[in-house]
Amino acid sequence: MSSASNRRAESVERIRLAFRRNSLANELMNQAVAERLGLNLTDFNTMGILADRGPLTASQIAAATGLTSGAVTGVIDRLERGGFVVRESDPDDRRRVVVRAAVERRPEVEELYRPLVEGGFAKMTDASDEQMEFMAAFLNETAELFEQHAARLRRGRPGESDEMTSLSAPLGGRTAARLQVKGGAALVTIRGGAAAGKLYQAEFEGTAPRLQVEGDTVQVSFAPPRFAGAKRHPGELALAEGVEWELLIRGGGARLRLELERLSLASVELTGGVSDVALSLPRPAGRRVVRVSGGASQLTITRPRGVAARLRLAGGAARVVFDAQRLGAVGGETRLASDDFGAAKAAWDVEVSGGASSLSLTEA
Repeated sequence: MSSASNRRAESVERIRLAFRRNSLANELMNQAVAERLGLNLTDFNTMGILADRGPLTASQIAAATGLTSGAVTGVIDRLERGGFVVRESDPDDRRRVVVRAAVERRPEVEELYRPLVEGGFAKMTDASDEQMEFMAAFLNETAELFEQHAARLRRGRPGESDEMTSLSAPLGGRTAARLQVKGGAALVTIRGGAAAGKLYQAEFEGTAPRLQVEGDTVQVSFAPPRFAGAKRHPGELALAEGVEWELLIRGGGARLRLELERLSLASVELTGGVSDVALSLPRPAGRRVVRVSGGASQLTITRPRGVAARLRLAGGAARVVFDAQRLGAVGGETRLASDDFGAAKAAWDVEVSGGASSLSLTEA
């Protein structure tokens, strides 16, 4: 190989490594900004899409993010409660509802990015007009490649189906039930709101997990991917309200949205390690326990305002938020509690073991 070819190959490799570093740094930065705003990364990215593209319908948001329609509804609800988006009638078709980024909180978001923007402008001071045009074109073309590749990944590989599978089971006379999920759940939303007379209702794109009811237990079993890099299909599971549920997720979970604020819960347990999980708890009927074991990355837990809580963390954490308290790295065993926890008749007791990277327990 000629020396010119060697230099070319070395340059290409440096660009590849720089791209990888830039991508990882950008993801970490966005995660930090999302946490400052009290959002999970999925909700924050959705807000960014709306700010960039303008008002969109829920179906357009689902197409842009790859989320199910039910998961998108949850994202919009949370962003609307936080004042980040607004639902309104489409001016071109009053029968449609669109979601737009709210201008009221835009200064807050822009302020978090201000040091980055100022630093970027400073680095471009000496760039020529031709260099600026090249950078803009290069970044836009690269973003288009990313969007196209994301769409290809969501479509999956040949032989994989994207059809929707719907499943349900009758409620019967049950007043208490257990949901047991195993096999490593990913891209799943679990919430209340099953139709009257239904114990659960489920919708999954592509191949659905195995669901069966044994006594008062709903078992959801996810099969392992058939090959490395196989597409994970999003899904949604709605549970009956008016039933006291025990929730047990075994084998880990990633990108889970546990929107349980409308349910009655006896306990919640997640084992095997979790990543990017948002858990919304209801107002408890007594002292209730949430257990998370095996480690946690980006775990966000919210409870109704005024509900007492205690956090017991074993294994240390890189970052912990408990209501108004924000802690950096902590080691060993850490205990934090609201002032009224000791005397409260109704409270959430959260136990996390195995360490955590980012852990938040706050009031909604």
